[in-house]
Amino acid sequence: MNRPERDKLAYHIASMMYGSTADHHTTTIGYQLLEDFPCVQEDYVQYKEIFACERVALAVKSWWVRNLQGNACDGPVRHRLMSIDTEIIKDMLDDWSELVDIRLSSFVDRGTNIYTITSSATWAKLLDRYTGDDRLTAQQVSEILAYSN
Repeated sequence: MNRPERDKLAYHIASMMYGSTADHHTTTIGYQLLEDFPCVQEDYVQYKEIFACERVALAVKSWWVRNLQGNACDGPVRHRLMSIDTEIIKDMLDDWSELVDIRLSSFVDRGTNIYTITSSATWAKLLDRYTGDDRLTAQQVSEILAYSN
């Protein structure tokens, strides 16, 4: 198998195991493919972190929406929270995982609750930093804090 083929296979395996549509069945197949094609392991490790970050970012947004249920002003707040660029959340998650020294893929593997991230002091500090460099507004940050716990 040549280099581009290994890279493509590693990408697809990581997507199957850590992508937003991953489930028990696709993860089992992914493990079988890794056993059958150990030559893709190195590339797979890099891709799985990318997919895990995307998956956790989407879970964070879902967490906010679930916490809005029953709130009288949830329409405008929901719109503001959901309009936050997923790339910003992914950047924050990358920073968070570095600061607390946890790989997001292991976070996904353990099935840890998003509350673990959103209620942490580290997350609150990152929100302050991201407000300071104009990636988030003060209103978005106050709403994130209000609906993350």
